Amino acid sequence: MKKLILILPLILTGYFIFTGQKSGDDVKKWSTRMQINGQYTALPKSGVQKFSTQTRIIQNQGETYSVFPNFLVHESFNTQSEVPIVRHPTNPNIMFASANTFSGGSIFSLGVYVTTNGGATWSGTDTINTGSFNFGDPGPAIDKDGRFLISYISTSGRISNSVSTNNGVNWTPDFLIPGSSTQSDKNFSATDDAPSSPYYGRYYTVFTDFSGANFNRIVLSYSSDQGVSWSTAAPVSPGPYFQHFHQGAEPKVGPGWSAICCMGK
Repeated sequence: MKKLILILPLILTGYFIFTGQKSGDDVKKWSTRMQINGQYTALPKSGVQKFSTQTRIIQNQGETYSVFPNFLVHESFNTQSEVPIVRHPTNPNIMFASANTFSGGSIFSLGVYVTTNGGATWSGTDTINTGSFNFGDPGPAIDKDGRFLISYISTSGRISNSVSTNNGVNWTPDFLIPGSSTQSDKNFSATDDAPSSPYYGRYYTVFTDFSGANFNRIVLSYSSDQGVSWSTAAPVSPGPYFQHFHQGAEPKVGPGWSAICCMGK
């Protein structure tokens, strides 16, 4: 029994390292879902295929989806997980994807994968060029002028942002969001690309703060100068009740309005 007690912490530590997650994330799992007829439903957990150039068939809720062809975006020996992708607001041929990347030990980073021809070919790297490593959680976006924005968890545990003006080749150094605590998590970003909006061109990043004055709430920070500076994070979800917390928010921006869709737990 004494040996088991000593080994258990090592097993748990190894798990969090190799899954690329912080130690508090074990009870805050996400599931992949697709939208059918306006309703979200979980994707099937069986029949998952590895990389293939053949058509992939997904059957769910009485519907059949064909996905073809598949592309190997970036061949790598690293672990790649949590892979979001965004499209240029005016040029659909330009897409920006990212991922948590893990190469062993304590080395985490973000991948940068870019296509300029609608997905026919891709270029990129598993290590974003910001000058430092990070704890992942990529939140990519592309603004009205084609600048790439990405938010992520810095090595301090705070949410940080970086901007690229050359399709992800070079990035500005980490910019820590004011007011973000060292227990910040699950961030996403968006930009206002609606010309009629009074906030045209503004950047938004939302995340959950698991400590400090905004404990267990979703908070928002914005930039009105292409990521040079950011506002102090402010809560946008109500205070938690009982043991519930608010985690998982996706900002959406349209003409003259903005909305944040939240998943509470």
